[in-house]
Amino acid sequence: MAEQLKPIEIGSVYPPIGAVLIIGNGLVGSCLAKDFGVTPVDYPQVDIVNPIVTWDLVKSFPGELVINAAGKTKVDEAEREKDMGRDGSYYRVNVLGNRHLAQACLEFKKYFVSISSEMAFGEGEKGQLRLESEVPEVHIAERGVYGGTKAWGEFEILTYFAKEGRGINLRISHPSKRSEGWFFNLIKKYSKLHDDSEITPTLTEELSHVIAQAYVLGISRRTLHAVGTVVTPYEFGTAGRKRLGITGETEPIHFENVKSKAYRPQFGALSNEYTQKLLGLRFRDSQEQIDYLTS
Repeated sequence: MAEQLKPIEIGSVYPPIGAVLIIGNGLVGSCLAKDFGVTPVDYPQVDIVNPIVTWDLVKSFPGELVINAAGKTKVDEAEREKDMGRDGSYYRVNVLGNRHLAQACLEFKKYFVSISSEMAFGEGEKGQLRLESEVPEVHIAERGVYGGTKAWGEFEILTYFAKEGRGINLRISHPSKRSEGWFFNLIKKYSKLHDDSEITPTLTEELSHVIAQAYVLGISRRTLHAVGTVVTPYEFGTAGRKRLGITGETEPIHFENVKSKAYRPQFGALSNEYTQKLLGLRFRDSQEQIDYLTS
């Protein structure tokens, strides 16, 4: 089936699909803004934690497509807020911010895209891919602050869908991009990588076309996965270093031997099968991602 699907394009979305409002100017938001040809808004210009500011932002936007790429994503940093609960900045941005945008989009009949993460789930199982239809449990202590806020953020989207809100919940995982030497610097940074964990990386340059396709087809109230195929971090990093000509070997390490400030799943791979069939598009596999990122 995959061979019959249309490969996802990279670059500007054409033909244009109208005005697009992108909140967040980080790795994902900046890539989306470039492809859609718009300027993203971000804090402190706009504070989505403030419901009145968020309401006015969405109300004044003349188009339909609203994308929230403004989540706080520093996993280790988030653990500083483990005792802060709903007073923490990660909860306020990743949960309340998503809620306020969803409520405003519901009121003003927008198409809302919320960017989520595989970290919304707890630990998976080796060789098992999380399906798009799976819903994260919101009460999992081991998941840590960041993952917990992403799970609660998804709960806000499900509430929005239940009220007939239009849009999608888009999960991504370990995002990378080629531009500005970003991937080169990432690969060069890590000389030791897990050889016994499983990931499904996201190529950020594919995201704009995934969102545009879902919007044009009128796909709504669904969770989609924008990821490639299963690979270990060691395999992905080794292939990248070789293609980029970075000197020095990548050392394989076991997951259990790495101490981390925050929880990270050993097996957090996501399935893209349903998403590909629904959109009629094919994501690049891990080797094709490497080929693109190092070209």
